[in-house]
Amino acid sequence: MADPSLELLQIMVQRVWDRQGEHFDEFTEINARLASLERTVLSIRSDMVCRANVRANLQDQIDRVGARLTRVERRLASAD
Repeated sequence: MADPSLELLQIMVQRVWDRQGEHFDEFTEINARLASLERTVLSIRSDMVCRANVRANLQDQIDRVGARLTRVERRLASAD
């Protein structure tokens, strides 16, 4: 078995550092993409909450109009 030389060890360490740098770059990209996905999901959830709020407000308005209509119909029925 050949004795490891300082030059061989330096080459091996450099390869490890290079590979580590590649992984760091990949993880940075993955983190950025994950953050983008999280923002998208939060935007969708926010939109869903907004739509639910609008729906609830519309239902409240419909209920109030229905109550007014019922009162008007009762008045008309009692006037006859």
